[in-house]
Amino acid sequence: MTENGPLVVADSNSNVGQLVVPWWAGTLVGAGTGAAFIHSAGIPPTSGIPAILGFAILGLFFSLCANRTTILGYLLVGVFMGINCGILTKLVTVFRLDDAWPLAQAHHTSWIHCFGFGEVLALTAVLFSLIQGAPEQKTAPKD
Repeated sequence: MTENGPLVVADSNSNVGQLVVPWWAGTLVGAGTGAAFIHSAGIPPTSGIPAILGFAILGLFFSLCANRTTILGYLLVGVFMGINCGILTKLVTVFRLDDAWPLAQAHHTSWIHCFGFGEVLALTAVLFSLIQGAPEQKTAPKD
């Protein structure tokens, strides 16, 4: 106990609503990463458009939920996005939509690729965080 009350965990230095990655950057990084996966899998770009759009949407979702936080926080959100990508890929495979999502075809996408995608998004958030500098600090009045 302190003289002001019980010990509590201090709030992080993030501010809700203070997004770190602009929506356009998340979308472009998602689409670019998807295009790189399409290219590395040897899939013609025209048949990979649905997959590229899917990655762009996941990148957009990442940018809309990535509040300012610590580097570890960004990396953990990247892992979460990798899990989402893997689940999406497995669902596409289960429902036999492999033609619309060519990366779901055998040996073209693994969980490592999906986690790699999430971590590319996380590193983008780290880069934007470093560019933007320290977040705004909210100071609470002392009693």
